[in-house]
Amino acid sequence: MADPSGSSGSTTPLSATAGFERVRQLVQTLIEQRNDLHVRLRQSELQVETLTRDNRAYRMVSDDGDIDQNFSAQVNHQRALVASRQHDELKSELATARRLIEDLLEQNSSYRALVKKLKTSLEGWVHWFLRNGGNGPAHERPRSYEVQPAAPQRGPEWIRGNWLSDPDDPSSRSLLAKAEDLYRRNEDTEALNEVSTLLNRTDISDTERAQAQLLHAAILSASNNPGPALYHAEMGFILANKAGSIELVCNAQFHRGIAFLGLLKFAEASHCFSLAEGTPLHAEEITPWKARAETARLRFPEGHPKRLLEKSFIPRPTS
Repeated sequence: MADPSGSSGSTTPLSATAGFERVRQLVQTLIEQRNDLHVRLRQSELQVETLTRDNRAYRMVSDDGDIDQNFSAQVNHQRALVASRQHDELKSELATARRLIEDLLEQNSSYRALVKKLKTSLEGWVHWFLRNGGNGPAHERPRSYEVQPAAPQRGPEWIRGNWLSDPDDPSSRSLLAKAEDLYRRNEDTEALNEVSTLLNRTDISDTERAQAQLLHAAILSASNNPGPALYHAEMGFILANKAGSIELVCNAQFHRGIAFLGLLKFAEASHCFSLAEGTPLHAEEITPWKARAETARLRFPEGHPKRLLEKSFIPRPTS
């Protein structure tokens, strides 16, 4: 059926959707590159710390004036300087990648807003056609650029500093609404029971199950139970990765970081918070959490185990 307004702007929704998809793919590529930089940066930090420690050892041994030991100390010192420069270059590359991701996420948000506006306009057209069969008075036809009035809605809301309730997310509006409300009122036991009931259901998707696991993790972290919280955050990550949702995977990294922080594993927490930065809704909240983890990590001297990732740590990079 032809457009009753005679407008030729029907390609706009397709253009917006295509642009949204292109930006999403670019963001995913950049996040993968950023994760690789994180790994290389961590390897560089380990190399610098190892060379610095070896250099100190050489200097202590060479106090007796041994020429060979002095020469070895000088060579090792030069290697430490080179590794330090490479480390600084990696940090610069990482900062550039972060800026690019932020710019693309901002563009992505614009596409989201445009698609939402076009969807609302299309719903106005559908309503008009159903009511008039396409034959109503011309002056009653909705214009393609008009957005129909809608009831005011609340924006995304942080609950107790570690859970983001997003009204634009269908799961927050329906599936998780009761558990979120209980958590908001500090009724943690009842909230956990509600989430457990959801997880026992067989009619929910991987995405919904991942969100329920992460809400479970958030409630446990707030209740000072970081061990079980980490388990549910890990389960949420696996499900989110299976569902192919980058935003949900980043959300899972955020809750992994909170759990690691509660376990006093500061390097692991900082690493997870860095991997969580791919979602714009969490960007502001991640900063203070990451700063807390880094401040605690850097209180330990160089070479101390608490400054480094444990060998048993599984990074679970965003993919």
